[in-house]
Amino acid sequence: MVASTENERIYKFHALTDLWTGDVNGKSERLITTGLLGSIRWWFEVLVRGLGGRACDPTDTKCEDRNHCVVCELFGCTGWARKFRFEVLDENSGTKTDQIKHNQTFSLCFTPLRPIRVEEWTLLDAALRLIVEYGAIGGKTVFKPTDESS
Repeated sequence: MVASTENERIYKFHALTDLWTGDVNGKSERLITTGLLGSIRWWFEVLVRGLGGRACDPTDTKCEDRNHCVVCELFGCTGWARKFRFEVLDENSGTKTDQIKHNQTFSLCFTPLRPIRVEEWTLLDAALRLIVEYGAIGGKTVFKPTDESS
């Protein structure tokens, strides 16, 4: 479910399992939003490549000056900040700081910091749908996407 305004897009989710983001000690009591954002970026890259587009390797980026791939343009890269503020909200629209647990409702909020093109929003929407239907987010995804019911 998407709620959008000029100023932000909020995607509401229901967790089917605990979401592990982990800290340096391998603990998951608190939510580390960069872990979720990294998963979303990875799926965004998968989508862009699957559609025949170019997505650079963010660990060995060639995105220089303002000649960024579509992924780096939105999510950022060395010397280029991402175009949005990312927040995870609890069921009461407050900032979520503890681990997302099984059966919890939470929202991902993307607030533009610079103009985001319609095409960028469309790709983000599609990447989040891909995650919901076929993928997973978080640092430990035990099961790979499958059509098997078990």
